[in-house]
Amino acid sequence: MANRQDDWEKLVHIAEEYEPDPDLGNRTVRELERPPVKKRKRWPLYRWLSIAACCLVVIGLSVFLPVYFSSRDEIIYYSSEEIEATRIDDIKSFEEESDVRFHYFSGDMVSSQVGRIIESKELAYIYQEMVSVGGMGVDVIELYVVFMPNARFSFLEDYESISDLMTVSDVAVSYYIRQSESTSECLAKFAYENVDYYMTITASNGSAETIENYVELLLGI
Repeated sequence: MANRQDDWEKLVHIAEEYEPDPDLGNRTVRELERPPVKKRKRWPLYRWLSIAACCLVVIGLSVFLPVYFSSRDEIIYYSSEEIEATRIDDIKSFEEESDVRFHYFSGDMVSSQVGRIIESKELAYIYQEMVSVGGMGVDVIELYVVFMPNARFSFLEDYESISDLMTVSDVAVSYYIRQSESTSECLAKFAYENVDYYMTITASNGSAETIENYVELLLGI
């Protein structure tokens, strides 16, 4: 009983010494009215890594693609000194053993060469010379089959300015005929099955029909 009396006296003593905070109510109201603090959301590490990887891809493409497309469109000029020409004994076997497909003349009156870039050993063209004897005399046909669409060769400069057009069995052919006192020189160029062809025909009396005949003979059309 004495213990309870002592406890009660202690509580009375604490209550008498307690000084209330006059601003407690105001501070409580302010705390209640304060907007809740939004916690910052932390993204997991894998998401940051994904974003970084995407940025690297975008940067890589922005650097690589312009270089890639510009390299595809770049025109490279070669002179005769930069080409190594080698005789081809069997043009049919050469085509079968190579990874390219093209049309060519065949027969005993045809000689063939392969031209490669000396520095890179890249296949540049096939050159053929054919002699054809007919009722109108002797025709000499020179043919270049070019496998490098972005290359320009000094020995083919005469073909760049020809502008006359005709169609041979749905093949668009640009041509030009130079006449002299005794001969005609017929120049023709065309693309067929993604390969470029350049043909020169030296004949006694060459014409557009002469070009048409040899284009058909070459392509088998």
